[in-house]
This record gives sequence, C-alpha cells and structure tokens, in this order.
Amino acid sequence: MPQFTYETDEATFTFPYQDAVDVLSSNIKEYQVEDDSMLLTWLLGNSSNGQQDIAINAEATFEMEDYVGRIVYLIRNLLIQGKGTVHCKQCDRNIPASNIKKKQTTPFDAHDGLDKKTRNILKKELGLKGRIRFPASGGTIFLCDKGHELFRTKDWIT
Repeated sequence: MPQFTYETDEATFTFPYQDAVDVLSSNIKEYQVEDDSMLLTWLLGNSSNGQQDIAINAEATFEMEDYVGRIVYLIRNLLIQGKGTVHCKQCDRNIPASNIKKKQTTPFDAHDGLDKKTRNILKKELGLKGRIRFPASGGTIFLCDKGHELFRTKDWIT
C-alpha cells in the first residue's frame, strides 16, 4: 500500500496514502478551500494516482507552489484523527499517531513563566504603558509521550 511521508527536523510522519487523500477530500467537501483542491490534485499527480509513495521534506515545501504549504493542515488533521505513525528523532522511536499528545495554544502561552518584574522591565524597555495586549491566535502542538515537540500549526489568527 502506498505511503505518504512528511519529514521535519524533529520527526518523520508516515500515513497510508489513502488516509491522506480521504482526509483531504473530506476537508474540501466541508470547507471548500481552493488551495486544498489544488493540493489534492498535486498529491494525485505526484503519486501516479496512488500507485507510488510520496515523500515530502518540510524544507522543500517552501520551494514549491504556495498551496503545498497547506500540507501542514493535512498533517494536523491526520494526527488529530490518530492516523499513521510518527518517528520522534530525539527518542529514535516510532509512535502510533493515536499515542501522540496534542496541546492547544493561545497567545498567552508565549508569555507563560514571565513574572511581573520581567513584564515591567519589558514594558519599560519598549516604552509601553498600561495593559499589554496580545494578538489573538492559536494553534496545536503535537508532542511524543516523552514531551518532545514533533509538530506545530497556527490554526487561527484574528
């Protein structure tokens, strides 16, 4: 059975090709994002319609068409659904996607651990007065069971 593989510096994600196509097709039906349709066409063409494996390196996606960047949301959705396996490079272990930990992030997470003194120093250095306002955004972080970060996405911005 053909495989779909995505590699980052932290991990290698491997999914059955058909799972990737099914999840992407489902997203297209639900959200009707044109770039997802273009990504599906790209996947079908580069796999000879599911007859051969596809391997993508995260660094290479920057050199490809913009819609290929949507691959991170495909990976996110596959992981959320517990599909495939992940090889954590730090642990040097293969982990079923169903065992990967998921953590939702908010703008406040970037400032966790900053005590009041540090915030006041930053405000003074930056010339800020009053309450610090954070941009609204959130995402998902995927971790192995030992706590190593494997993958992250920015899911929304306002």
